[in-house]
Amino acid sequence: MKKAMISEALGEVRADYIQEAVNYQPKKTRRWPMLAAAACLTLALVGGWLLHGTGGELPMLSARFDPEGGMGFEGLMLYDISETSQTNPWTADAQLDTLPVYRNLAYTGGAGEPVYLRDRDLMALAEETAESLGTAITATSYEPALEGNGTVCLTAEIEGGIIRVFGNGGVNVEFAQPQPRERGKTLTGAYTVEDPWTDYAFDGEALPHDEAWKPADNLEEAILHYNFTRASYFFNEEGKLWLVKWGDLLQAAEKLGNYPIRTVDEARDCLLAGDYITSVPEEYGGVGREAIAKEELIYRTGNGNQVFQPYYRFYVELTNFDTERVESLKMYGAYYVPAVSGDYLTDFPD
Repeated sequence: MKKAMISEALGEVRADYIQEAVNYQPKKTRRWPMLAAAACLTLALVGGWLLHGTGGELPMLSARFDPEGGMGFEGLMLYDISETSQTNPWTADAQLDTLPVYRNLAYTGGAGEPVYLRDRDLMALAEETAESLGTAITATSYEPALEGNGTVCLTAEIEGGIIRVFGNGGVNVEFAQPQPRERGKTLTGAYTVEDPWTDYAFDGEALPHDEAWKPADNLEEAILHYNFTRASYFFNEEGKLWLVKWGDLLQAAEKLGNYPIRTVDEARDCLLAGDYITSVPEEYGGVGREAIAKEELIYRTGNGNQVFQPYYRFYVELTNFDTERVESLKMYGAYYVPAVSGDYLTDFPD
């Protein structure tokens, strides 16, 4: 890896288990346990395979993904939908005809292990991170991939903490002793667009999220930074920093091309017609126009995705979900419609 790429990945000094870090991505939703028997999903679920077909020079894509990749369903519990992220640069009136799609070079299968960067590249990132902290690495260990060759994670011990560098370029710094809040911002200095948001537990406890992303010069670049180039900060009950995560996932991706996209109005029509992808059980409430609380364009960036492509995500209020434990809390389920035009999809209507 070139020195310039390493510096960019670090934000020029750029949610708490190892597996969560391996699948590093902005956490805009939570996965809730099923409170009733799971609804039977009849979607044709495939992993994003690329096919060369009728889409001209662009490879044909599969848009379907397994929405039940974890236990429960994807959703947010909120008092009001405005408590979600408010810094997504995409808006419903955005003038976009195409968006880029990428092959995830760190993809290794459904387990989500990111394997792409070589050991020396992982070490270079770890050393530069240690230098930015004003310390040196004292010991290292490498976690090999479960299947095949390559390294999933380099763990580097430093005085006062641990640095973990993952095969897709994601970096974590875990502090042995909680640090002042400002320490995280110093470490990821280029990530200046602050993106705080909140959701809630079943008992009404607020779960604040402190995130940031890099600014951009144009709308397309801003959309990419918002989704792929982010930092997340984690604090203890006293408000002290104990973990920072950041990374530029596009350094482990290959651009397939700029794909024509459908409008949000067209995507909403698909949603209302029943053409969507979700893990929400049907018994929690149907999808009606009046129940749509929020519409946004995002990329699915978890390492379980073979292809990084844009989707419209609709937050729908689940009218039959029991939130009576805390008065006024509402549950919003996540429903996806691919943004790429159906002319370039093998498994989703136009």
